[in-house]
Amino acid sequence: NRYDVITFSVDKSGSYTFDHGGPFGTVMNLYEYEFTGTNCSNHVASSATRPSGMGTINVNSTLTANLIAGKSYFMTVGGFSLSLPSMPANYKLSLTDKPSGSNLYDGVYLPTG
Repeated sequence: NRYDVITFSVDKSGSYTFDHGGPFGTVMNLYEYEFTGTNCSNHVASSATRPSGMGTINVNSTLTANLIAGKSYFMTVGGFSLSLPSMPANYKLSLTDKPSGSNLYDGVYLPTG
């Protein structure tokens, strides 16, 4: 695979910021519900952004998104292109900002309500 998939949920709704800590060209994409590789209608956010909708794509080390407590999220971590970065590339996901007192649960479904 050219990407890893990390499944998680949060116990408090709010803004969360992730950092991949990997080499330039590493991209995180966040999806609500399962990522199939062919359907992007559930895409939430990316660390690669095109601010004007056209032109240059900015590849960042962080991704910020408003997440809803109890929902399942799927984050892919991979390369911007077939050659950037060289694969395999090392990375270390960290949560750099989150709502006070919140927790992230890896691969665990949290019921809402």
